[in-house]
Amino acid sequence: MFLVLTFTLLAVSVLAIHNARKANQSVVNHYTGMFTFSDSSPSEARKISAQELMSRPLATDRTKAPRLLHQSWKDSALPAKFQEWSESCRKAHPHWEYVMWTDEDNMNMVEKYAPWFVNSYDRLKSEIYRADAARNLYMYIFGG
Repeated sequence: MFLVLTFTLLAVSVLAIHNARKANQSVVNHYTGMFTFSDSSPSEARKISAQELMSRPLATDRTKAPRLLHQSWKDSALPAKFQEWSESCRKAHPHWEYVMWTDEDNMNMVEKYAPWFVNSYDRLKSEIYRADAARNLYMYIFGG
């Protein structure tokens, strides 16, 4: 099997050299045209809205952690230092998805997935306590 594969590769290489010389071009230029790949890899995690994530069916396979980054802030305007950290994390995980959760998104999630928790959620001391509770729900409901 190995000899057949080696012979096939050798024959293809000899044929490519022959065709390149016949076309009066170098073998490198000949191969460059044949094997030009576009770099379609994403440069950072794809942003999706909380609404988009909540509209998807929930995962049934709980054996793997989904490639999902969650971040929360009171609104969608992150302070500069948090924006820098966020971009760094998204660039480190280009094949993941990224969700920015606002306080309003958090409330919508609680209402949709944990309606039994709404009254307790509302009674928490401040928004940061509600955000902490919501982050636990992200992990439980969506993973990431």
